[in-house]
Amino acid sequence: MNIINLQDIKHSQLKSNKTEDFYSQSAVITDYFDFKDVFVHHEIIPPGIKSSHPHYHLRSEELIFILDGKPTANCSDEIVQLQPGDFIGFKPGIPQYHYLENKTNTTVTLLVISSKSGIDEVKYKP
Repeated sequence: MNIINLQDIKHSQLKSNKTEDFYSQSAVITDYFDFKDVFVHHEIIPPGIKSSHPHYHLRSEELIFILDGKPTANCSDEIVQLQPGDFIGFKPGIPQYHYLENKTNTTVTLLVISSKSGIDEVKYKP
């Protein structure tokens, strides 16, 4: 049995290769379990930071579970305030650019759960 405590997992700062913008801090949980079909990562979004550049996936389903904080979900023209306990999901192949943003003064933590369906292709908003 493999048990990992979140406090023992190292998070890496995400950064855009094109714009040099900094995004959330992320740790891939499933790397510790050598999972093949599911991808789970824990994200920390400090105040004033976005989770990523607006994007959508062509092949991977994406489900986000808010643990702490109140991030703002941006999906195309829709903006929604989330809270702890909320789930938000994005189906693959639908051109709805999405990202989360922490517009509050407290840190947001969340889990992202995605399918691993071969090689995913991610489309980023220009």
